[in-house]
Amino acid sequence: MVKLKDKAAMQTKPRLSRAKRLWLSNAARVYLAESDHIHERIEALGSAELSHWDAQFLSEDFYPADSEDDPSTHFDPGAWLWAWLDKQHWKRFRDQLRSKLSAKETDELVSWGDGVIDSRWSLSRAL
Repeated sequence: MVKLKDKAAMQTKPRLSRAKRLWLSNAARVYLAESDHIHERIEALGSAELSHWDAQFLSEDFYPADSEDDPSTHFDPGAWLWAWLDKQHWKRFRDQLRSKLSAKETDELVSWGDGVIDSRWSLSRAL
């Protein structure tokens, strides 16, 4: 989900109460486990038996204008479905964070995160 700058950054903690940090740690662990579960289920679709309709649909050249040089390019519903489900899953987690943390606590979490997370990914934009 994020890349920490170095091991020293991993030793710091946001200035939240111990109870809130414990809740946040548990909530993040559940979120990541559910993300893995979603990914595993999407991966399993690749080996699922296709109905006639599925096979016919997936054999179509879904992007004919974009794939003139590569007629074997077909729509991959797994990638689309994973992106959509991941977005919905993140929204639920973000809403959960917003409901459990006050505005001040959220600001503290964002401030801490911006200090330890690689700057290519902005925590403040995600929350």
